[in-house]
This record gives sequence, C-alpha cells and structure tokens, in this order.
Amino acid sequence: AGARAAEPGEFTRRAFSSGRLDLAQAEAVCDLIAAGTGAAHRSALAQLEGGLSRTVDGLRAPILGLLGHLEACLDHPEEDIPPLEAGAAKARLAALREPVARLADSFGAGRLLREGPRVCIVGRPNAGKSSLLNALLGCQRAIVCAEPGTTRDTIEEPCDLGGIPAVLVDTAGLGHDGASAADAESLRRTRSALRSSDLAVLVVDGSRAPDARDEAAHRDLREASAADRRPVLTVLSKADLAPRVPAEPGSCRVSALSGDGVAELKRRLARELSGGAGAPFEGGTPVTRARHHDALRRCLARLEEARLCVDSRPGCWEELAARELREALAALDEIAGPAAPDEVLEDIFSRFCVGK
Repeated sequence: AGARAAEPGEFTRRAFSSGRLDLAQAEAVCDLIAAGTGAAHRSALAQLEGGLSRTVDGLRAPILGLLGHLEACLDHPEEDIPPLEAGAAKARLAALREPVARLADSFGAGRLLREGPRVCIVGRPNAGKSSLLNALLGCQRAIVCAEPGTTRDTIEEPCDLGGIPAVLVDTAGLGHDGASAADAESLRRTRSALRSSDLAVLVVDGSRAPDARDEAAHRDLREASAADRRPVLTVLSKADLAPRVPAEPGSCRVSALSGDGVAELKRRLARELSGGAGAPFEGGTPVTRARHHDALRRCLARLEEARLCVDSRPGCWEELAARELREALAALDEIAGPAAPDEVLEDIFSRFCVGK
C-alpha cells in the first residue's frame, strides 16, 4: 500500500533537509550510536546539541565582518567608509587564524574519542601478555597457561582507557623459532598487528633475567617501532615475584595476579595516547571527523593566502584578499552542511543504520 523499507540514515537526512539538524549534528547521531566510552558519548552529545556548529559560527562571524569591510570599500568607493590599512588587515587576519588553528588542532584528541587507537601488547612467549590483557579488561578474555606459546592468534578487545575507546590487541610471542607453519603464521600476524597499532606495549618478564633471545626480540621491536614512529611503553610483568630486571626510565611494574600497578598502567596508557594529540581542547566541542579537520585546514590556507596578498600585492590586495576570504568561508560552511557537495552527503548518510 505504498510503504517501503527506509534507507540507511533516511530519517536523519530528512531532519537535515528540513533544517531541524545541520550536517555536523546529523553526523553526531551516528557518532552517538557508536560511542564506546562515556567521554566519546559526551563529545557526540555536545556536537548533537550544536556545540561544534556554534564554535564554527563564532569563527565565521569575524571573517565575514572583514570580508564585508573589504567589499564595501571595493564596491562603494564614493561612500565615506574608512579604508583598511595593510598593517591593520594583516593583524586582523592573524587574529582570525588563531582560533581556527586551535579548533583544527583539537582533531588529534577528538579523533581518539571517535575512532579509538589500537594498542598492541607484544613480548616474548610466556612474558605475561595474555594475563596483562585480562587484567586491563577486568575479565578472563584470553587463555592463560604456564606453557609458552598458548596464544597463536591475535585477540582484539575494546577497552576504556581514561575515556579513550582503545582496542587492545594481544599477540603471539616474539622471537620463537617458527619451526612450524603455525608458528610462522603467528609471527606474521603479530607483526601485522604491530604495524597497524598506534602504541606498542612491550611486556617483559620481570621475574627472570633476560637472555640473548629476549634482548634481540626487544631490540627488533624497538627498531621497527622507531622506524614507524610508534611509541613503545615497557611493562615489567609478574611484579608479585622477586624482581630480576631493573626498571628502565618510563617503564611500569605490574602484577596481573594481584592487580598492583594495573590502574597506574591504564593512566600511563591514556597519557601516552593523548600526549601525541596535543592539549585537550578547551574552547568547546573538539573536532572528531577528518572531514571537519580538512575543511578547517583549507580555511587556514585561504586565510594565509589572504595575508600573503596583502604583502605581495600592495596596489590591489583588497580584491585578492576578499576572494580568499570567500573561499575560507566556503570551507567553513561545509562543516555544518549548506555547502557540502552531494557526494559528501551520500557518503555520510550511507553509513547510518536503517531506522536512523
């Protein structure tokens, strides 16, 4: 009788088309559904309530004000409009760039909330990797056995690390002989998991002195991570036993059996993951999507081009700078949606589930 199945995101798209939601708010609906931690949930909810859109509007207004001044001087020279001196224009452009750059820089921390980093737990066989995974998760997810080589495949589990929705990846031991096809495949998967991770946790058995094979495996791991610019956090496991390995600077001692050091390790992991993202954003809702970050970077580039026009075109900089300011505004307008291309809209709403 005329009924049909709803398309993915159709109801949210109707709300966007009717003006009840802007595009940033519509995207937040999807992020809210997928939020894996309280911090990610709060960030998505703030964006849904218009936090990011209001921040972008605050960036847009002074750019529009400067553009209006320039266009008034260009279009109505007969009017008594005070001209804008080059020095004043450069100062205003510099002031415009600062908040845009600050919002763009929030993408590092915001991306962690939405996408979640991958933390790869690596180490020699029987170092305590699976026990550490279970301790961080607070449940018995991985099989733990005194026999070395129990873990043959990678195990992935979500984990809330101080509000960051991380994915913990337990791996097979490094540096075993690889005598069998299963050993070789386990090692290949471990290396693949390491390459795709944002942070490596090197688990070292703190209850026994390292041998030459331990040192070689640890050295290879650190060299590979340094080449990929991947940070490595060393964890000395089995802290409930007599320590046989001296703690190196920045390492953590943890006992998965007693739980000692686990809470501190979680804090260290959260600091390590967020440390590369810059300081937390204090100006409102952070940028969590690459699309928004790209629009802000293009806005910054256009503002910089406007400044260069003032320096390089002393006789006609006003018209050229006005053109760049219009491009800067167009980039900002893509965030909330009026200027977003149709293919961008199709991509965004195709990611929604049916019923939303």
